[in-house]
Amino acid sequence: MPMLTTDPVELLDHRTHLRLIPAERAEHGRYLAIDGGDGKWLLPLRRRANHIGRGPGADLRIDDLRVSRLHAIINHLPDEVHILDSRSLNGTFVNGQRIVAARLHHGDVVRVGPLTLRYVEVPAQVQALNATGSGSSLAA
Repeated sequence: MPMLTTDPVELLDHRTHLRLIPAERAEHGRYLAIDGGDGKWLLPLRRRANHIGRGPGADLRIDDLRVSRLHAIINHLPDEVHILDSRSLNGTFVNGQRIVAARLHHGDVVRVGPLTLRYVEVPAQVQALNATGSGSSLAA
């Protein structure tokens, strides 16, 4: 039975929780943003292939039966990022459209089961502004 929660961060397993960072401490890189009850959290995409699913081997593990064991894969290439649905039962959605494969762009909304994420790219300039305290928002 699916978990009933109002905070999407609660759908993530403990290993995924440990990898989350507050948005204001983001370094240059690519992330999946999750809006939780206590703020915006970022999950770094540091591997070339980032697996999303309910299975124990997933990099982003979502504890919900609407998510397949291996639901989707985000391929992190030097110049672009792609998301591939792994023939999941309930589908993977980018900006409201069910996809088989899609290129991700900064600000794209990704939905996997009950979890809505946003793909975020943090440029080096934002990291420098955060370090100096000048501030910058990651609200994409």
